[in-house]
Formats: sequence, C-alpha cells, structure tokens
Amino acid sequence: MSIVREEGRPPRGYDLYVVLPDQQAPMHDKKLHELVCRWLSQNQPDGKIYSGDLVDLTSLSKFGWNPHVVRDPYRDTQYSLDVSHGLLREYKQASGWKRKQNDWFIPGNHEERLQKFIITKAPELYGLKRAGEGEDVPSALSLEHLLRLKELGVQWAGGSDGDWPHAKVGLSKFLEVRHGWLVRKNSGATAHATLEHLGRSVVVGHTHRQSLVYKTRHDTDGTQRVHVGAEAGTLARFDLGYAVAPDWQQGFLVIRLHADGTFHLSLATYVNGVLWWEGQRYKNTARGVTVTR
Repeated sequence: MSIVREEGRPPRGYDLYVVLPDQQAPMHDKKLHELVCRWLSQNQPDGKIYSGDLVDLTSLSKFGWNPHVVRDPYRDTQYSLDVSHGLLREYKQASGWKRKQNDWFIPGNHEERLQKFIITKAPELYGLKRAGEGEDVPSALSLEHLLRLKELGVQWAGGSDGDWPHAKVGLSKFLEVRHGWLVRKNSGATAHATLEHLGRSVVVGHTHRQSLVYKTRHDTDGTQRVHVGAEAGTLARFDLGYAVAPDWQQGFLVIRLHADGTFHLSLATYVNGVLWWEGQRYKNTARGVTVTR
C-alpha cells in the first residue's frame, strides 16, 4: 500500500493520541486500514495506543482451527505475525518515521493465546531467551520480540510475557486505556460496567463496539467529578466467522490530552465505506483516498 504523508502538523495546544482497537490481523478490514493510515497522515497524532487483539492467532485459540477463517493451520501463526508487523509499519510510516511519538502496545486476550499455548503444550519453552541475555530482555517467543516492537518504537504495556487483563496505559492521572475484560450486551453497557468497576475514566476495546458514557460523582465537599467510559470499536472485518449479524461498530477513538491531565474523547466511525471524524470524511475512490471537511 502506498501511503502519502502530509507535511507539517497543524498547531495545537494539546497532545493528540489515537486508540487503534482490535484489528485481529490478518482478519483486519483492508479498506478501513487505508483510511486509518490517511487519517494518521492527515492529523499526525503525538502517540498511538494499540489496545489489544491486533494479532488474531486463530490456530492457537482454545476454540480450535476454523477452516472458514484459516486455510492452513500450520502456517497461520507466522502469517498472522507477518501481517501484524506490516500493519504496525504502515501505521508508523503514515504517522512519520522521524517524528518522536509515544506509542504503546497493550496485549489483549488474543495476544495471550501464544503464551497460553506454550504453557499448555510446551512449558519447557516458556520464557526462553537468547543465550546470555539478562532478565529485562523479552522472551524470544514473546510477541514483544516477534513483532519487533522496539525497532518500531512501540512500548510493550504488558509484563515480560503479556499481562492481559491487567495491562494498561495511564495517559494521565485522570484517564487510562486498557484492552478490557468485561463484555456486556449492547453499545455502552460494557463501558459503563468497566467505569463502575474501576471508579475512574477508562477507554477499552474488546467488545468491537463504540460508545461514550458518563458518570458524575459528588464529593463530600460539594465538588463534582465527571468520569467517562469509552468503547473504541474495532478495525476488523465483520465476517470473522463466530458472530451472526454482529452488533459491532468499526472505527477508533481519539484523545486530546492537555498538559494538566484533562482530556476530551471523540470517536471516528466507519459506516458504509466512509470514515467520519469531527467533520472530516475519508473515503476510498478509484483515485485513492479522498478527504473532505
């Protein structure tokens, strides 16, 4: 894919972060991916947060091999890694290789499949490293190492071998991003349940839905605190094979983060071939991706 990156960056008095959720590569939506890369080129965020389930690893799932999704179970894991690394490189290219950015990778339940498989099938290989490497070096069989995250300037937000569902990125004292571990029916229900459980503002993926829900808490001194729970959506295809007419929403979430830690959230939503975000409209055409405002 050829990516055209916009030169310069619009001036702003805040940091712009984007949460890119649930690609489930190689089952990502390729047309949506092109629009996401154009969005990154157009808006040049200060950081990207991959909020989990970027890699699908279908053949390592407890649900077993699904011939409708995976053609060759013996090559699926390598193919998933190769495609996922390619997506990360294209995100990086669209954002600008030379620009300093704060990028994180939060492991989700799909990333955890690899270590679970090793622990179950070949525990002798768990935590294996190259000879002579120290304790702080990731395992040679970890996704942090296999996806070459360090080369891409992406920080691993899990433990040495993954840490779902505890892994998180704390963007400020007021907001954190997680993959998510709860699932409730209908848009907003999971965000609300997670918000209630944690008692603070949080962004999650996991559900493949989009929502913004709010909760006002009143302190004893009369002050009010408004917390927000958000579901970021999914960048995967709808036809993943395990849901009939799924109630999912494709897209991602954008965070404006101010120096004092306060923030504003907004959703970019992909509907019928068009990606919408705050008056920006991205669409694939015969001439490539067009952007209108």
